[in-house]
Amino acid sequence: MQDKRAVENTPVLIVGGGPIGLALAADLGRRGISAILIEKNDDRLGSPKMLEVSIRTMEFCRQLGIADQVRNWGFPLDHPLDSVFVTSLQGHEIGRVVTPSLGEVSGSEYSPERTRPCPQTWFDPILQKSARAWPHISLRYNIELKGFIQDSDGVTATAFNRRTGRNEIFRAQYLVGCDGFQSTVRDLLGIEVRGDRHIDWSLTIYLRAPDFHARHDKGRAFRYVFVGPEGTWSFLSAINGQDLWRLQLIGLDREALQDTDIPSALRRCMGQDFDYTVEDKNLWVRKRTVADRFMDGRVCT
Repeated sequence: MQDKRAVENTPVLIVGGGPIGLALAADLGRRGISAILIEKNDDRLGSPKMLEVSIRTMEFCRQLGIADQVRNWGFPLDHPLDSVFVTSLQGHEIGRVVTPSLGEVSGSEYSPERTRPCPQTWFDPILQKSARAWPHISLRYNIELKGFIQDSDGVTATAFNRRTGRNEIFRAQYLVGCDGFQSTVRDLLGIEVRGDRHIDWSLTIYLRAPDFHARHDKGRAFRYVFVGPEGTWSFLSAINGQDLWRLQLIGLDREALQDTDIPSALRRCMGQDFDYTVEDKNLWVRKRTVADRFMDGRVCT
């Protein structure tokens, strides 16, 4: 049923409430530009897809005034950030890439910033709080873009409010699609995405293991890379530098990964049984693609 309420006007309509959309909203806010952000899901976050914030992103965080929050969200400053290559945590250490802890080095050779652990579970709320601090920025969840038309003066978009069951109409000078790889905005524009759509499949397992480091002699590290006869087959990365970990299993066969015997995989990593709790898991595919273009009239994506 078409909503009969008046069209809502805004200079910028942002579609997508992930880190890109939130960062754009926060940046427009500090520049004094009003914007509405709509996101089809609610604002609850699941397990983090992103674990680290890059140097360049940290530089953007400085501009937004949130760099200190990203630096100090809770990852231990003395935690080694090494990557350790092993046959198993009870087996042989093949090599180690030594990386100074956050407390040892605060920047890099070319920047006052450095890559920092800050999983999306903590990073997105920091951005969200920054955007919401501006009264002329509105973040709206459970609102899904359904279509838009544009003319020389702006864009008229229709979105479905999942809470009310009604459509809402927005009129914006510009519409910006920050809605990820499976972008509705890009699809509506008919923009082709080209490249390799399937490199391989990965299964990500999130686990809590309070006494993890007490069960092996390879020392604390940010990432353990497991190498077997078949080559690299998994990675285990620190999420909070304490008891949360992310195990990534690599494979070409979706069904085989989906049916993975998780206890056996974790036993192979550690080299023995140990105590843990699986918090979450998800299956995803790696891609290497690029869009034909990133702008169409008054719509960016």
